[in-house]
Amino acid sequence: MMMEKKEIRGYTFLNQTSRDRSGTTEKTYLFKDDVKVSEGRDRWINRPWYMYRYQNSMMNAVHKLIDARTEALKERFMIEHGYKKLTSKRSEEFTPVLDADEMIQEYRALYKEL
Repeated sequence: MMMEKKEIRGYTFLNQTSRDRSGTTEKTYLFKDDVKVSEGRDRWINRPWYMYRYQNSMMNAVHKLIDARTEALKERFMIEHGYKKLTSKRSEEFTPVLDADEMIQEYRALYKEL
């Protein structure tokens, strides 16, 4: 089992590779201020051309953060406006709220650096 540590924008990615007879698994644990905030995983059977070590698992971990924050903002938006469903028109109202959120912007910037 191999482990690798990578720091980007104040976040620490702890990456781990394990191999067994069924294939290879890369796991990423994402930390902010020594607190685990997310994790991601990538698994494959045979990928000899694979040159971006841990990139997929790190992107997966950050994508989970974006999804969780988006869901929390969406839920708060719907409660504040008294909505039961998020229609396409209401989704257009929600998009600027999502784009203005500092955490979403931070996560997106982190994702782009991977």
